[in-house]
Amino acid sequence: MHANNDWDWTINPRVVGSTMGIDGLQLNHAGRLNAQAEFFGTLYENPILRISEDTQLVGTDILRDYSLTFDQRAQRLEVLPADTLSQKPMAYRGTGAIFRPKADGMEVIRLIPGSPAEKVGMQIGDYVERSAYLNRDHFDRDRASSQSYFVRRGGKRFQLEVPVVDLIPLQ
Repeated sequence: MHANNDWDWTINPRVVGSTMGIDGLQLNHAGRLNAQAEFFGTLYENPILRISEDTQLVGTDILRDYSLTFDQRAQRLEVLPADTLSQKPMAYRGTGAIFRPKADGMEVIRLIPGSPAEKVGMQIGDYVERSAYLNRDHFDRDRASSQSYFVRRGGKRFQLEVPVVDLIPLQ
């Protein structure tokens, strides 16, 4: 890995999500590097690089192989490898809907063109109720085949079942 922005990509970065921070909403991009990343002596081929305005993070493919424990009192982090390290690239999965968090839900602010969210009829400005995305599968996208959302649009409330797909595929 290197510290500049001159990356060689196997899959160019694209918008995959959003994060609300102190400075407001930031769009998150992700792509697949044409490089290796070394973590505690283990090499990972073609990892996913997640990019926001302030950060460039490699970890989606890597940290799944480790257990992290935070000791606040001693101000230390313990990183332990799993019994078996996968070292294989993984896909970045999602529905293609990009949200802005709100007090009691999320507003759709962007749809990845051709994504499942766009194909099932989700629209920019739709409001997704909080109770719709607090189920376990939303946070376990690697196993989920779809995500169910309760949507409000123009005074109507309805449910959309959106397939979860590889937004950043293996290759």
